[in-house]
Amino acid sequence: MFSREIFQIRMNNIKFFIASNCIFWLLILGACSQNEVKNSQVPSVKNSCKYSKWLQIYELEKSIEIKVLHPDHPEIIYSFSCKKKNANASSNNKDNVLIPCLNIASLSSTHIGMLSVLNSEDAICAVSDSKFVYNPSVKQGLQSGAILSLGSSQEISMELLISSGAKTIVHSAFSGDFPHRKELKKMGITCIPNFDWREEDPLGKAEWLLLFGYLTGKEEQAKKLFSELVISYKATMKKVKKQTKDQLISGNFMRDYWYAPAGESYNAKLFKDAGMNYIYSKTKGTGSYTVSMEKILMDTKDVKIWINPGFRSRAEIIKSNAKAKRLNCFQNGKIYCYSNDLNKFWELSAVQPHLLLADLYSISSIPSPKNLNFYIELK
Repeated sequence: MFSREIFQIRMNNIKFFIASNCIFWLLILGACSQNEVKNSQVPSVKNSCKYSKWLQIYELEKSIEIKVLHPDHPEIIYSFSCKKKNANASSNNKDNVLIPCLNIASLSSTHIGMLSVLNSEDAICAVSDSKFVYNPSVKQGLQSGAILSLGSSQEISMELLISSGAKTIVHSAFSGDFPHRKELKKMGITCIPNFDWREEDPLGKAEWLLLFGYLTGKEEQAKKLFSELVISYKATMKKVKKQTKDQLISGNFMRDYWYAPAGESYNAKLFKDAGMNYIYSKTKGTGSYTVSMEKILMDTKDVKIWINPGFRSRAEIIKSNAKAKRLNCFQNGKIYCYSNDLNKFWELSAVQPHLLLADLYSISSIPSPKNLNFYIELK
């Protein structure tokens, strides 16, 4: 439960002095330099993460060591040392994070979802893109003023960010390092990049739940939840006897090109694990696979299922791009999407891949599946 009184105390104490002068301090501190953490030594203890490519967590005797690997620059490793509040802090080119973190700026929907399944919404002090929030408690916090809205994730208000009292910022690093990261560190604010969106395995994407578990002091709860979803995910996989004969396409047109998940992406793995016959499963890459208008029409002539067009109805698809009507799967197939509740999907699907997989398995194996977790059939 969020409290307006708590918010008012926070704002009265820090907003006038810090927020009104934040640009000045950022300019002054910008002259300070800090070495990038490169080729960071890996602890000798076992990594707690089993599926993630980019997140490593090590439980040491006196601290928790978190390492975030940069997907595009393997020489760069962001290191964070989580210390209990009564523990001595030490630094070796690391950010020292006091846990539990009670002032987190969550700059992605998936981060809110992971905090919400841990019942840690009260740790959130600021969010970006607030109009897309699904969680009722976070919405209430935004309405009462206990949580600050920082605007678009692409244009974060630094003044509001500092005013929020955030001590830890978790961001998706779409455009590289967080703006003014080094300067913010000098002010006692730690920026943690989250590359869950670059994972190739849905379970690796969901495993970032452990990061939020350790940050909030709820690591045992996070481990238990993750273990349960892994069991559920694999139980659904066991139901898949063989790949369905019906071909599947995913994505949609953007002007004259079709953008589909590449064959090494976590979306493609979801399709494979659900027993779906995804036509671009053999393509390389973890991002988007771009196809020309002529090629997509030829490739989809036998496709029966269209997944994730990004719209709520067939009429909206045609309104966006009339060329879609020429697809055989539009005329004679079935179309499914999560767009009936986009906010729910973006917030919870990453941390609930077992439910996402169950939906896809039902779509591929049941003629007219009902009561899906995220998806609906478009009419």
